[in-house]
Amino acid sequence: MIVPTQPFGFNYLGGKLLASMCCSHFARRSLNDKYNGTYCMFETTSLYGSSKSSSQYDGMKPFLRFKGLTQSDFAPMINDARYRDLNDFFKEKNDNKELVKKDANSRKLKTHRIMTSVIKKSLKEIEPKLYDKFCKMYDDTKQLTEKKRFYISDYGYDNVKEYLNLETDKLKKKDNFDRYELENVIDWWKNKASTRYENLKNDNRLRNELEVWNENDNIDIIR
Repeated sequence: MIVPTQPFGFNYLGGKLLASMCCSHFARRSLNDKYNGTYCMFETTSLYGSSKSSSQYDGMKPFLRFKGLTQSDFAPMINDARYRDLNDFFKEKNDNKELVKKDANSRKLKTHRIMTSVIKKSLKEIEPKLYDKFCKMYDDTKQLTEKKRFYISDYGYDNVKEYLNLETDKLKKKDNFDRYELENVIDWWKNKASTRYENLKNDNRLRNELEVWNENDNIDIIR
């Protein structure tokens, strides 16, 4: 998730700056050096899903390009105290062992899937009618999960797809390969940020207060 501080993000397109830096050769080389790999693609998804027709990643060509919507095949997750209570219940029934290892990726999502699987299996053996009802309800809730807008960067390479599919072992540079250098990326952002600032200033829409998360504050998180 790429989230800038506010009001910097709103006034100066801070989200676009952070995203474009992720698509720079500086970021790519840093990953190569740290993990001894050959990175040639960066991907991200929008925060708010298909109900919002735009994203901070729009208008970022050539660094990021919109490639469509992600698939959505899971139900919304339970949150806060209800999730903790349910997780504690399953943990107790599992000899006080965690359902998913603490260092696992997407741990909460995997925990939900295990809980759902156990509930389905138990209902199928004991209450077939409730099992059918639960399965229908679960499938219906999948429609509530939004699809995300999907974006990728090829870091200025021309044959990323072929390279990742092992059809070639050499990456080919596009004519605009050097445009992804960090200084060029920042120059691109500066032009957009200046235009954004002037437009907001002329419309008297500049935001001047630093936003810090507080449960009592009415923060407009949608930018």
